[in-house]
Amino acid sequence: MRQGLPGTSSVCEAHANAGDLLGAERVYEGMRAEGVRPNGKTFGKLMEAAAKAGDVAAARRWLSEGRALESAHGFGTFEYSILMDACAKAAEPDLAEEVLQELCELQVVPDVMCYTALIDSCAKAAQPHRATRWLNEMIGAQLVPNARSFTAIMDGHAKAGDAAAVLAWHRRSQEAGVPLDRISSTTLLDAQARLGDAEGAMETMREIEKAGSPISLDVVSYSAVLDAKLRGRGSLRSAQDWFHKMVDDQIAPTLVTYNLMLNGFATRGRLEKAAEWFEKMLTSQISPDVISCNALLHSCAKARPTPRPGEAERWLHRMDTLQLAPDEISYTNVIDSFSRNNDPTGAERYLQKMVEEKLQPDEITYTSVLSSFARAANSQKAQELLDTMRNQALQLGGWAGLG
Repeated sequence: MRQGLPGTSSVCEAHANAGDLLGAERVYEGMRAEGVRPNGKTFGKLMEAAAKAGDVAAARRWLSEGRALESAHGFGTFEYSILMDACAKAAEPDLAEEVLQELCELQVVPDVMCYTALIDSCAKAAQPHRATRWLNEMIGAQLVPNARSFTAIMDGHAKAGDAAAVLAWHRRSQEAGVPLDRISSTTLLDAQARLGDAEGAMETMREIEKAGSPISLDVVSYSAVLDAKLRGRGSLRSAQDWFHKMVDDQIAPTLVTYNLMLNGFATRGRLEKAAEWFEKMLTSQISPDVISCNALLHSCAKARPTPRPGEAERWLHRMDTLQLAPDEISYTNVIDSFSRNNDPTGAERYLQKMVEEKLQPDEITYTSVLSSFARAANSQKAQELLDTMRNQALQLGGWAGLG
């Protein structure tokens, strides 16, 4: 076989970097058709393309073909770490463990990349404790965890919903002298937001700035602090001040940012302020989505001193003008506003409209209407609705004996 054109490997590499497995394979087939002998680097790039696509079978196939053509020369931990990366992308820790076992049988010593890919596969499968076990195995093998190792553990705990564990692992990474990278900083900020730890989130931002890290403080960072302020004990004024700081720092708010503000006021029943933020969003030429409108509808149900079903109807109709299709949450919020206002007729009317729109009411929806009829002492209507719920095989909980 002869040497190929000088740019062929670069084209294959471009496809690999883009995760374009089919494109990389087309280049390979072209090389073979021209009688060009691929080398170990070519197979490595094909494996990388498969890994980025999360195609474990393809990565395994290209490893096998490469080993056969190269007589296994030059194939070792690097190529096997790519195969484990494919397992990580596919969230397949069982397969990653099989690859590690195969390495050991070949008497090839796994390196940091191999262990980190295995840890990442456990994390992506939301199995943080399994990931932790392999991190400890890695340390026991006298290997030093890197930023990706700790980030994978943090990400695993984040996927499992354990924000406190994310913070604990961040502290451990600091003690090990491992700096934040983009993924770990985002994971940490998200965990702090979930815990309502605004001070912690702001400290994380200061840490990134102080380190002179290549990580930029962007809209995601600022939004995480805003989310933490709204979830925590901070005031709405504090959240608004942070929003304005974000603008002053020339960070353009996004739809997500505005939805955070909308939801913050909505959950506290501050309908007028939520509506103001909705209009600000439109003025900023950011198109609202269904989540934006659902926040307003929720605010109508939670409005103080009394629910505002009329306003809920108005916002539902406005969704039509915005070309947004109401979903199950939209109708449930409208129904809840009528129910909380002791208007079972209105609640039932929107339940019927919801069904007419071919949207499926859930237990929360039915229970809202039921409670309205119960407060009105209309046992007949309540029983009819309860029978409908039974027919749809919903879990009824405390309503099972009503009637």
